[in-house]
Amino acid sequence: MSRIARSLGTQDAARGVYDLAGRLGAKGVLRDLGMPQDGIDLAADLASQSPYPNPRPTARHAIGNLIARAGGGSSPVEP
Repeated sequence: MSRIARSLGTQDAARGVYDLAGRLGAKGVLRDLGMPQDGIDLAADLASQSPYPNPRPTARHAIGNLIARAGGGSSPVEP
């Protein structure tokens, strides 16, 4: 993650990728990609029940928060 952040000229890789996507005009709101609002809980449940390599612990509430922020088009990192 630090290599990604450095290559994007930022301290946080997630924020850097989010900003890059915005500059490129990529869709940044999950609902624009077909994710229904009521799918956030299911997605968070599935992600927290299927562990994967991640630099942070995979707590269900944190994953749900991240997906909800993406659902509204907010940055993955709170300012």
